[in-house]
Amino acid sequence: MGHSAIAASSVALLALGACTLLLPAEVQCATDDDCARRGGPLAGTTCVEALCVATDASVPPPADAQVEGGAADAGHDTGGPFGCKDTPRPQGDPSKPVTLVQPVYNVVSSAPVVGATARLCSRLDPNCSSPSSTLTTDDQGALTARVFFGFEGFFELKGTEVMDSLIMSNPPLFGDSRRPPAPIPTRAVVDFYAQQVTGAALDTTLGVMLIRTSDCDIAPLRGMTATIGSATAKTKLFFVYNNTPRADVTSTNEEGALGFFNVPVGPALVTVTDQATGARLGQTSVVVRANFLSLVYLTPSP
Repeated sequence: MGHSAIAASSVALLALGACTLLLPAEVQCATDDDCARRGGPLAGTTCVEALCVATDASVPPPADAQVEGGAADAGHDTGGPFGCKDTPRPQGDPSKPVTLVQPVYNVVSSAPVVGATARLCSRLDPNCSSPSSTLTTDDQGALTARVFFGFEGFFELKGTEVMDSLIMSNPPLFGDSRRPPAPIPTRAVVDFYAQQVTGAALDTTLGVMLIRTSDCDIAPLRGMTATIGSATAKTKLFFVYNNTPRADVTSTNEEGALGFFNVPVGPALVTVTDQATGARLGQTSVVVRANFLSLVYLTPSP
């Protein structure tokens, strides 16, 4: 990248403030069933304005319950913010439709990405050869799709003002869901960060991944690290600190976000663990494409 491009990116980054590569906290629910499926302290709550809220004032919160939006520590056993880890997931049902809403916004301008075309694809179709549907973002930057109960896949967004991206629908959909806004940076911003973290320009034959970790209450997790089964010598792990990717630390802070530059193309098996204890938070397969940004949430899972 030329000096002028880097300088322009630097100006853009200074203007971003808190809106950079960090994924925002996920809404907790769309229905009461979503709260029940989370287990732990949310099992008996009611979905109110996307949050699982206790309606019985006589039931005190668990001692280790986390404040929504605050960071949780790893290392919990069953129950509490990690109680959903061993909760069995329902069986998928192709005959049962559910609604998925995915807002998208440009983190440089903080504006929704309006009028963009995206394809909805199955996780088993990484090249999106047979898309489930083709959608257009509305005036709020939201994509709205009808999918089946238990759907796992991604939105393919390309040819817009932001970097070409794959927005994973993880975790699987077991009810109507409005996902948190997906913050997509411009290619210039990603190039700038890649240069800072890896010491070289982003390899356009490889991909970029951004992961947001959280507990069952959707509180960001500190102390997490990650590995990718397909990593090469070029692949570089980073952690988001104060909304800036860094490679000089070894685990997540209260923002709970991390990622990789220069990820080999294809399905990437990502495993997130507690850096101090080695305990596994969860594992998921992420679709990676050359010159694309893949965004994924990872919550406790078996």
